[in-house]
Amino acid sequence: MAERFLELHGELFQARPLTGTRTERIDGIAAHRAEFYETVAPVRRSTLVRIHRSPELQQQQALLAAHLRKQLTRTFEHELSALDDDVAAEVLELLDLHTSWETWDRLRVWQKLPVDTSRKVVTGLIRQALRRR
Repeated sequence: MAERFLELHGELFQARPLTGTRTERIDGIAAHRAEFYETVAPVRRSTLVRIHRSPELQQQQALLAAHLRKQLTRTFEHELSALDDDVAAEVLELLDLHTSWETWDRLRVWQKLPVDTSRKVVTGLIRQALRRR
């Protein structure tokens, strides 16, 4: 199932660093994650039912999480490198949390927010995290 999904939506899994102004990068990350999570939602939910019994699924999810985290690190390298190491680590943790599947799923499923509103909330959370000093 994962292989077929990659064939159809492989471009979404290419979490390249985004360029441009800070605002463009923030908006770009939020838009990418919104499109990505909306596209993978059915497969992701199916995976979550089985993940506790499957080391392979656990490994795939860990690799994807690391891939998406690396995108954040590279996209916001300028902002993170300007911070003390401890603060940069905290900001990266916040960025990772705010742009995670779990955050997106909560906004969409449990808070019942539409995609555009969820994307705006994530954008605001990213901005807040990057303001930390």
